[in-house]
Amino acid sequence: MRDSEVLLDAVRFVIEHDQTVRRVEALVDSDLAAGPVAVRIEFDSVSVCVAVRAEDDTVILSASWPPELDQQPNARIEARTDLARLLGGTRLTWGWLMCNQQGYVDGLQLEFNGDGLPAAVCVQFIAIASALEVRMVSRAG
Repeated sequence: MRDSEVLLDAVRFVIEHDQTVRRVEALVDSDLAAGPVAVRIEFDSVSVCVAVRAEDDTVILSASWPPELDQQPNARIEARTDLARLLGGTRLTWGWLMCNQQGYVDGLQLEFNGDGLPAAVCVQFIAIASALEVRMVSRAG
C-alpha cells in the first residue's frame, strides 16, 4: 500500500467514526527553529500524528509518535494550546493530501466542524526543511 493510501485511510477512519478532538500536542526539536517535527491530535478513541519524514520532506501519518522521532535528542512534547483551543470539541469532516510539483506528498489539509465554530476550520500541515509548518486556511471574501 502506498503512503498516500495509508494517509487517506487514517483520515477516513476518524471521519467515519465521528471522533471529537480532545487534545493537540506538538513534538518540537530545539535544533529546528522552523516548527514542530510532528503534531498529534487526540480524538475520543484514537490519536492521529502528522509528522515529517526527514529523508524526503514528505508527511506521514500514524497513530502515535513515529519511532524515528525518538532519535532526536533535543525533541520535547509541548501542548499546542492555540490549536487545542480552536479545534477542541470539533470533528474532522474532510481531509486532503497536498502534492507538490515534484510529485511528493508534502502536505495534509484537514477540515474541522463543530458547534462553537461559525464556519469550518481548515488546518494545513506542510513539510518544509524537516519540520511542519502549520497553517490556518480561511475563506476569501
